[in-house]
Amino acid sequence: MSQQLKIAENINTPAEQLRELAAITKDREILRAIAENPNTPTELLVNLAGEYLMEISHNPALFLILLENPNFVEQIYYKNFEFRDTKLIAIPSFFLESAYTHPVSDIRAFIAANINTPLLYLEQLATDEDVRVRKAVAANINTPLSILEKLASDLDFKVREEVAANINTSLSILEKLATDEYYEVREKVAANKNTPLSILEKLATDEAPEVRKGVATNKNTPLFILETLASDRNFRVRKVVAAKSNIPLFILETLAKDPHSGVRELVAANINTSSSILETLASDHVGDIRTKVAANKNTALSVLETLATDEYYEAREQVAANKNTALSVLETLATDKQSRVREQVAANKNTPVSVLKKLASDYDFFVRKVVAANINTSSSILELLASDRSKNIREEVAANKNTSASVLETLATDENEYVREKVAKNYKTSLSVLEILSKDEFYLVRQQVAENKNTSPSVLEILSKDENESVIWRVAENINTPVWVLELLSKDKYWGVRKGVAANINTPSSILETLATDEHQYVRCWVASHKNTPVFVLELLAREPDKFVKKTVAKNQNTTLSILKILAEDENSIVRLIVVKKIKTLLSALKLVAS
Repeated sequence: MSQQLKIAENINTPAEQLRELAAITKDREILRAIAENPNTPTELLVNLAGEYLMEISHNPALFLILLENPNFVEQIYYKNFEFRDTKLIAIPSFFLESAYTHPVSDIRAFIAANINTPLLYLEQLATDEDVRVRKAVAANINTPLSILEKLASDLDFKVREEVAANINTSLSILEKLATDEYYEVREKVAANKNTPLSILEKLATDEAPEVRKGVATNKNTPLFILETLASDRNFRVRKVVAAKSNIPLFILETLAKDPHSGVRELVAANINTSSSILETLASDHVGDIRTKVAANKNTALSVLETLATDEYYEAREQVAANKNTALSVLETLATDKQSRVREQVAANKNTPVSVLKKLASDYDFFVRKVVAANINTSSSILELLASDRSKNIREEVAANKNTSASVLETLATDENEYVREKVAKNYKTSLSVLEILSKDEFYLVRQQVAENKNTSPSVLEILSKDENESVIWRVAENINTPVWVLELLSKDKYWGVRKGVAANINTPSSILETLATDEHQYVRCWVASHKNTPVFVLELLAREPDKFVKKTVAKNQNTTLSILKILAEDENSIVRLIVVKKIKTLLSALKLVAS
């Protein structure tokens, strides 16, 4: 146990010292201990509540705090939860009991929206005077049908709207809400994936375009309804139909002649649109539509060739980017007056080397940069670009997998440290060059050497004694690092280094066993996820207080059913949920084997 953790856990530690400790540490275990310490000042507990609300509920002084500070719950809410999505967090009983009857409606709504709120509280909140609270109950996926049924008759349409959108709302309730006087409610019914065909059919002729649009967005809406909506009088409805990926050709053909350009543009962008429809749209008077045609993978070569001379440069740009564009067309576009068109030619993986060679001497910096980054650029072209006046281009050359070892050796002495960093990262860099770069004055260069999977064990041994923590961290993670070095690094004073050892796939079980009791939560989390961690260590980690560690244990492929049983009774709902999913996966696998 670290000295700081001992101080955090000591109930005699003065409040000021706890305040100072909380200000300088990021260690979750220490902060957890501070949250449970009875001497921790109230204002500090308020600050910690965003992450350690459950720990505060275990604080021996909590009863006195609530007596002395009636606004404690309110302060916690406004400090930590007002602008956060907190539907999934576990809420302790002290907070629930005060919050669900709190005079501030925002706090009651916060409780109403949480999936962990008990049924008893949801029942009371469902009759709350504030519409925002009832809305939150109606939207909660754990709200039972009995409550949803009552809320479906709420006087405020916004509450009924949330009921209509809830994935657990029954068919009988949806049927009732489908005739609601407010179109917003009917729209949510139309979009609900559980709404039956009979209701969708009625809503498809609803007077409100928003409702018909909701039907069009529903993934369960059948083809015959979509066919009707494709000729809807409102263009926004037709746009939704035109954008659907499962729409058949005959409907797309109709929509391609739509009077609204926005509809035709979506047809041009649809991945199912045929080459014949795209050919028609290629002569559309709207430039944005022709641009979408040029980008579509189904556009014919002849059409792309025509669009390559389009007056709208954005269309030419998309032709240059299209993977189906002919080499002859790419060659023509390589001399386009617009640099953005030439950039796309330089980036296209089908662009021939002869064209890339010409573009390598383009006057535009961005074009040359893209050539240097292209995975098909030849080593001879990269050699020319290696002497480019721009450091950014030399960086791209240093990072390219086609750059020759000799060019990388030259760039290893580049005046710019970021160029040298890219050389150190390149897997084609020779061992001798990596050894030279391991002594570079710029720590990011040494860091990349330590990370490179080709770096020799002897170089890694030297870098394990580097003055920079981030360099040593990368050594700890490198698969080439010898076990005896990993053992030394497992005792390093920096938790990041120890975490690197715990994350290394070659770390043996003996080291992992030691790291399982590390003072830092992230280290223990990596031990909990490691394939080499023994079962008895996983069981030990399953019993520790940190929920993140326990969640990781639950996900480990080596976790046994006996360990899952322990975790299934955990106080944290997320841990329990992971266990349930894991057991379901195991049962499914067993059924497959049995069959």
